[in-house]
Amino acid sequence: MRRFVSSSIVLVLLVGAVACGDDSPDDSQKPVTPPDNPERNLPTLGGPSGDAGYDAPPERDAYVREDRVRQDTGAECCPVTFAFAPRNPAEVEEAVLRGSLYPLDTAEGVPLQETDGVWTGEACLAPDQYGTYHYELGLETGGDELFVSIAHNPYAPTATVAGELVNEWVAADDCASIDVAVHAQTSE
Repeated sequence: MRRFVSSSIVLVLLVGAVACGDDSPDDSQKPVTPPDNPERNLPTLGGPSGDAGYDAPPERDAYVREDRVRQDTGAECCPVTFAFAPRNPAEVEEAVLRGSLYPLDTAEGVPLQETDGVWTGEACLAPDQYGTYHYELGLETGGDELFVSIAHNPYAPTATVAGELVNEWVAADDCASIDVAVHAQTSE
């Protein structure tokens, strides 16, 4: 008990000494003044100024994926009609077909037209390439903006990509080997 009391007294004295401290002003309490920033030359794009031997880098070629089959190249493509019948056709203001194959993978996709509640569009796809596609629907919200929803045609072949059900274009040797009509089917 005696040891405990003496330890407590020593502890109180140490805390008191630290808390009281020296209140005299010194240089450690003054704010620090930042150093002056000297003038410096900032780097520029391109070659060093005055370097007559500098050649600008060549311009890059536009990147075109090799697996694209454009209709104007003469490569075989299969004309396909795609169709989608939404559950609530009155809510859909616009629809676009998008996917992993040209021309579905362009910024515009393939715009679809609505007739009697069914959205249809045509595209020419390469028969020898596998790809997936989906329907991007602009749904009416009651305001100026549309709500974008992704959908698939349950009557066309499907696959799962990143946990989402999408339609698929199955590769074949030629157009005659592909049942293109199944991509336009909207009922059993």
